Amino acid sequence: MLDCGCGGERPIRDTSLEKTNKKFADLAGVKRIRIHDFRHSHASLLANEGINIQEIARRLGHSNISMTWNTYSHLYPREEERAVKILNTIV
Repeated sequence: MLDCGCGGERPIRDTSLEKTNKKFADLAGVKRIRIHDFRHSHASLLANEGINIQEIARRLGHSNISMTWNTYSHLYPREEERAVKILNTIV
């Protein structure tokens, strides 16, 4: 099992991440993505699972939630629709 580098006791070196990234991309026959792109994948996966934007901001280390919202708000296109449905069930 590959450690994703999240929440471990010590950070993984950039060179180790690059080597592992290359190895598994080559094995899978897919294009390699930049290490920074893993941050976006991480945030996108959490948002798609309904994780609160504030928690995503915390995990990404953003000092201001508006930075996270400006980057990932497109992942929440149905929030208004969902809010209306919830409010309509109350009446």
